[in-house]
Amino acid sequence: MEGDFLKSLEADRWIFNADILVDEAHVVMLAEQGILKREEVRAILAALGDLKRRSDEFLAKELPRHEDVHTAIEATLIQKIGRGCRRKDAYCTQS
Repeated sequence: MEGDFLKSLEADRWIFNADILVDEAHVVMLAEQGILKREEVRAILAALGDLKRRSDEFLAKELPRHEDVHTAIEATLIQKIGRGCRRKDAYCTQS
């Protein structure tokens, strides 16, 4: 494919768990700052937890369809929880 040279699948597989941990920490910080509602936090953390539990499947099937691990996680979360949350950061900024 034309854009394959931009993909970093091996590195993305290596950083997947760290990326999820950073996302979880970010969600907690946004909740502590009052930016996210409790139900939004639950939904995002549940979706991230699901990704962790099915990491092998996610990395094999979803990751190759995206530019990198960050966009793969983002697209999966948007698909799972939607763009309707009022989060002013990261996954819900495109609403």
